[in-house]
Amino acid sequence: MSTPATQPAAGESPSASIGDFDHHADTYREDVARAIAWSGRDVDYFAEGKADLLVSLAARRLGDPSGLRVLDVGCGVG
Repeated sequence: MSTPATQPAAGESPSASIGDFDHHADTYREDVARAIAWSGRDVDYFAEGKADLLVSLAARRLGDPSGLRVLDVGCGVG
């Protein structure tokens, strides 16, 4: 399985990279689950851990994070 490019190659349009990702959209969750199977944890465990870490970081840097609105760019097929 090839990994999607994080940035378009020189001369490539951003929509080409989006198209590359769209090719994997149907199997994204399963692909990630396969990649982390060694851990004995599921995809949601890592997503929740990342969210908890971001809330903690926001609290330390910005104060009370309850009023923040955020978007996880690159958040899978969401």
